[in-house]
Parts: sequence; structure tokens; C-alpha cells
Amino acid sequence: MLLRENEALYWRVRCPEQMPDLSFLRGFEYLRRIFEEIPPYRRMKKFAYIILILCLYSCRHETGIVRETINELDATLEMKETYEKAFDSRIKSIREVYRSDRSYENQIAFNFRMANEFRSNNFDSTVFFLASNKRLASQHGDKERLAAANLFLVEVYAKAGYHIEANTLMQHVISEGIPAGQKLQYLRTRHTLAGELMYYASDDTVGEYQFDDRNKLRDSLMKYVTPGTYEWYDLNREAALSAKDSASVRKFAQKMMSMSKDKDLKKYASACYYYSEGVSGNQKDSALYWLGKSAQADIRSANKDYASLNMIAQIIFNRGDVDRAFKYCADHCMQDALSYNGKLRPWQISKFFPRIEHEYELRQRRQSRLMTGAVVFVSLLLALLALLSLHIFRHHQILARTNEELKSLNNRIKEADKIKEEYIALFLGMVSDNINKTRKYQNHILKYLKRGNEKYIIDEIEMLPPIDEDIKTFYKMFDETFLNLYPDFIEQFNALLAEGSAIVPKDNDMLTPELRIFALVKLGVSESSKIASLLHYSANTVYNYRAKIKNKSRGPRDQFEDMVREIR
Repeated sequence: MLLRENEALYWRVRCPEQMPDLSFLRGFEYLRRIFEEIPPYRRMKKFAYIILILCLYSCRHETGIVRETINELDATLEMKETYEKAFDSRIKSIREVYRSDRSYENQIAFNFRMANEFRSNNFDSTVFFLASNKRLASQHGDKERLAAANLFLVEVYAKAGYHIEANTLMQHVISEGIPAGQKLQYLRTRHTLAGELMYYASDDTVGEYQFDDRNKLRDSLMKYVTPGTYEWYDLNREAALSAKDSASVRKFAQKMMSMSKDKDLKKYASACYYYSEGVSGNQKDSALYWLGKSAQADIRSANKDYASLNMIAQIIFNRGDVDRAFKYCADHCMQDALSYNGKLRPWQISKFFPRIEHEYELRQRRQSRLMTGAVVFVSLLLALLALLSLHIFRHHQILARTNEELKSLNNRIKEADKIKEEYIALFLGMVSDNINKTRKYQNHILKYLKRGNEKYIIDEIEMLPPIDEDIKTFYKMFDETFLNLYPDFIEQFNALLAEGSAIVPKDNDMLTPELRIFALVKLGVSESSKIASLLHYSANTVYNYRAKIKNKSRGPRDQFEDMVREIR
């Protein structure tokens, strides 16, 4: 198809990722089998050769540009907190500038300014400021500002992965009419939305349509955009990427970098990322270099919604640097994605974690066998070459190092468990969100149904199961999942309550509403509003249940939820 022939990014998103290179681990297994075939009287000599081979094999070649890139990136990540504090200070300064003037024009300008600052830092804050402008513009009958806020919001929804919401809002904007002053922004927003829908379309036909639509919108934009600007180069770069013209992609991206370096970190980060897309497949070190520059710019600008660092993690994972890849994904990519609170990035990052987990399992099994064998072989060697006292001394040294490695592995496993808990919370949020969307979908269709009276649509809606059934299914899934992870939760929870206050679920329920609320508290969800949203309870119900249970606490009331979080 045309889309699959002309769109490199399409393949990057839609195609399965390559499995990591496990040749290093396979080499260990091969040498182990060879050693088993050697007669016992020759094993000592062969053992020395094998140890030498393993040492040489483990010294993996790494080019200077890769080492430099990784070192610079690690140094930037060490300064991450400093850059975030600088961002907070800038936000405070902006608030001070606008605080004194409460006029309509000043409030509108302030909200747009704050939305632009938070657009890649915090999804919820961005939506809040844009919603504020929508309200103000509606109150003053300002169609120009209202359209501007809606178009901005469409772009934010689209890039965060809320494609249905973005498309619905865009249709609303179109139906209301586009003010003359927003024609160009309208084209930009439609172009952005078409691109996002193209990359993540679940159906090839839909993807083809969005591909064609995006190209047409790009051609329309080119008529209005001033040549030589950052946007003009970006549009030309996109066209070159669609045509698989890597040289032109690099040329235009280079222009974008020179225009934004030391001026706009967010634009510079995008330009570096785009340059990496124009690098040929046999120049992987160069691609990693520019991805590193992009990631550094993202961190320095306090960007929380990024792709470069996650791509770097996958590249170095395939090269064998599993520990650093895990650190990048767990300590930075996933945490920042959850902090931003979009839908797209956590989903993208979560697809990579099973590969890391699988690699850790393989490594643990092979290292366990290798360490066991090493202890035996070294013990035998020392018994032949040294006095008994020296042998015992060295043996204890080896055991000490082995124990430290085992402790390190155990710590990594604990870190992996922590990530799994975050997965569960994310999964539950997704399930709950689907229920909400189903309800909105039913209401939406029924609204238009009443206008048109299409019988087949009514039949479709009536065939859908009631929302209450979905909620019951969700509760069952939640209860089973949670109790599989924490089978003693109910017993340990009741132990925290005063005598006679134990909560015993009914025969047909695995968890009561009170237990579900505190199960989410155990998973790290502490805000009553979020708990209410996830469990489809009212906020008052959640608040009353939490207060009621705290009053029954065996220990200090204000420490009850902390004790719940300590349940294992």
C-alpha cells in the first residue's frame, strides 16, 4: 500500500520491535557444553582458557561517539531535578507578571501562556488553562479566542493519545465555524491530528485515508507558511520523510537545529529527533548521537512527554546494556510519562518492559549456573595450588562477592515488583476509562439517534450489555487481580482494625467497597477523586468510607493509611 511504501514512521510504530541480541548469553551456554565434554584430567587447563575467553568476550566494543553520548546523557539526567526547579521558578515568575492585572485580555493571555508552558510538562494543567480560556471566551462572546482555545486543546488531546476526544472536538469546532483569524491555526491543527491518527490507526484503510489527508493539509499549509521559517523546514522535512529521501530529511532537520539551538530547547529537541530519522540504517551510532542530543534537550526543558530517551533505552538494550536501559525506562521514561498523565507514552513504554523482564530472567538463570560452577571450579583450583588456610581465605572472598551480586539481583527484582504495582494501577485506570467511554458512547449515539431515528443504530445500542454489568465485571477483575498479588490483604487489613470491626466480604464478593477503596490506597492511589473515578463511586461515598474505617483503627488514626500501604 502507498502508506506502507512511503511512511517510515508508520513502520516504526506499527511493526514489531526486534528482539535483543542474546549472542553473549548463548556464548556462555556454548562454552559450558564444551567444558562438560572435556575429560576430568584436562579440565583445569581448559578452565583457565575459558576464563580468559569469557573476559575478552565481555569487553564489548563501544565507539567513542556512543560512550560520549551516554556519558553526556547520564550527566544531564543527574541534573534533572535542577532543571525541574528552574521550570517551577519560571512558572512562578510568569504568575507574578500577570497577577496584578485581572482584566479579560490579561487573563486570556495568561492562560494561553501557561498552557503553552505546560503543554509538554503536564497534560492536566494544560487542559485546565485551556478550559479556563474557553469559559472566559464564551462569557465574553469572543469567538476568535474560543476557537483558538479549542484548536489548541485538539492538538493537546491528539498528542497525548486521546484521539477520540480530539476528533470529536475538531468536528465541533468545524460545525461552529472557523473565524478568519484562526484559518492558519485550523490547518495546522488538522494536519497534526491527521498525523497522529495515521500513526496509531488500528485499521490500514483508516491509516491510508489519514495519510492522504495529512499530505493534502501539508500542501495547503505550505501556501501560507513563510519560506525559511522553522515551520517551513519542518513541513519540507515531513514531505522528504514520506518520500524516503533521507538526505533531504537530514538537510531540513539541520536547518531546524541551527535555528532553534540555544533559543528554544523544545524545538531543538524535536529537530535532533527528526535528524535521527534521516540517518541510514548502517549509521546506528550517529542515530544514537542525535537521539542523545534530543533527550538532553528534553530533560533541560523539563519536558515530560518525550520519545527520544525511550528509543535510546531500546537501542542500548539491544546492544546488551540491560541495566542502563532498565534505569532509563523505569526511573525516567515511565515516571515522567505518568507525571504528564497522557495515555500514549505509558502505553508505548509499557510494551518495552516485558523484554527487559524476560532478559533479567534469562540472565538470572544463566548467572546462577555460572556462579555455582565458578565457585566449584575455583574451589578445586585453590585446593590444588594453595595451602588450606589460603584456600579458605580466598573461598570466603569469592562467597562474599557472590553474596553481593545476589543482593544486587534481589534489589533489582524488588525494583521490578515496584514497577509491576504501577502497571496494575495503570491497567485499572485503563479499564475504568473504557467503562466511562462506553457510557459516553451510548449517550452520544442516542442523542443523534433521536434526531435521525435510524433503527439499525437503536438495535446496535440495545444489544450492548448494560454499563452496570461492565462495572460488575470490572470489580471482579479488580478483586481477582489484587488478591492474587496480595492474598493475605483482607486478613492483614482486619488486623489493623479494632476488635469487633473486622470486614468480612459476602459470599459472592471477594472485596467489599471499603476493601476496594483501601486496596487502591495500597497501590498508591491516595486522592479520593481518583479513587471515586476508578471505582465509579461518588466522591462523598469514598470520603465517608475512608473516614469510617480510620475511626475503627487499632492504632493512630492519622497513620492508618500508611500502615495499609505497608501490607505485603
